[in-house]
Amino acid sequence: MRSLKNNVVGLQKEVCMHGMNVRVQIQPGKVEEAAKLLREEVMPTAANYRGFIQNFLIVDAVNSRLVTLSVWESETDAKAIYEDEGGLYQTGIAKLKPMLAGPPDAWMGPLTRVDR
Repeated sequence: MRSLKNNVVGLQKEVCMHGMNVRVQIQPGKVEEAAKLLREEVMPTAANYRGFIQNFLIVDAVNSRLVTLSVWESETDAKAIYEDEGGLYQTGIAKLKPMLAGPPDAWMGPLTRVDR
């Protein structure tokens, strides 16, 4: 269950959710192909995992980079997609491997939401 607490300003909310952030450098000319693969094959499968809330993809075509942020109900859920053998992270990286220009950079942590 997600909980929200307003702070004094009323904009920032402490949210009991966790995010998994993955940044990958893609070979030149392969960014759109890699982004399509993530959008169509990898990201939709996140809904099959316990605790999934939402996915985001940032495409930086000029610098051949992709960044994903997946949002999870708990730290345990976020860790499971990263640590489980054959889990979402390993599957996604395996599919991207022919297009990667370097090793992925992945990290996770608690999320803070700021609304207008």
